[in-house]
Amino acid sequence: MAPPLADVSASGLLPIGVDFPAGTVTFARMVDRDFSETWYDDTVRTCRSDTVATLPLRVFLQQSADLPPAAAPRLIGHVSRCGSTLLSNLLALRPTTMVLKEPDFVTDVAHRVALAPRPADRQRHAELLAALLRYTCHVANAHERTCVVKVTSWTTPVVMASLPRSAEATWLLQWRQAHAVVASNLASPPGWGEDAQRGGAVRRAVGLPPSSTDGLELYASVWAHVVAAFAGAPDGVRYRALGYDDFAADKEESLLAAEAWFGLGGGRRPPGYAEESVRYSKGAVGEQFDRAGDHRRPRLDAPSLSRVEELTAAADAWLRTSARRLL
Repeated sequence: MAPPLADVSASGLLPIGVDFPAGTVTFARMVDRDFSETWYDDTVRTCRSDTVATLPLRVFLQQSADLPPAAAPRLIGHVSRCGSTLLSNLLALRPTTMVLKEPDFVTDVAHRVALAPRPADRQRHAELLAALLRYTCHVANAHERTCVVKVTSWTTPVVMASLPRSAEATWLLQWRQAHAVVASNLASPPGWGEDAQRGGAVRRAVGLPPSSTDGLELYASVWAHVVAAFAGAPDGVRYRALGYDDFAADKEESLLAAEAWFGLGGGRRPPGYAEESVRYSKGAVGEQFDRAGDHRRPRLDAPSLSRVEELTAAADAWLRTSARRLL
């Protein structure tokens, strides 16, 4: 018999997976972890907790609606390859901040939203995504932590659409010039750009044919759709935008401004900042960024650059002239 969700929450259990064929969601005790691994699901794989629970999705949705209100989700949306992982690592230096980096339980449900064949299916998956985020924030609050979720780049518009009311989230949009993002993704493709199944959902989400193999168009379209989600957000949606150049120029000021925007307290650099701020954010402990030029990507050639500029022109213009900036 499945335990009540209130007991699952009180035990500090966070979602670690949604099994759609089985109609279940699985939880493990992770609320006290520091999530220093590169991704949330790397932490899941290192978790050896015996405290695991599985609930039917129907039960989870019913009982999650009865949990006490929690703080609204704090979310980092981004265009990819723009410093969002480094900022997440810096935010996680404070033990009271629980930063979940691109958890599969969000990405997998966003995948279902993107591929839903009917509006009713899309709405059902969107409600599940919103419930998972609210539950995660509730568990963090109940254990005296504040949750920040960095979503996968392409899922940013999907997650935003699943949280339509302005009071439901506080967003930070991290961005970098489109040509630099596309060049980096072409040189070292992200998993979602290569995986056939995930790639199909991404292409559907940005309006490309599922059979498209044009990587430049894919990465430029994701960039444009992420930015357009904020440009077209309903009045009252809480967001600020942080550009890569501003972040790289003063990481400490950017961190403190992000903490203030998310209401995380702080006010001064956290312990461990000096080491973390120069580390390659997706590398091993002690691996410094660009130590020998290993993390630099080649620039686009002139024809490719022109295509990227054409595909991203409208979003780029809004970002540079109308976006509400963090700094």
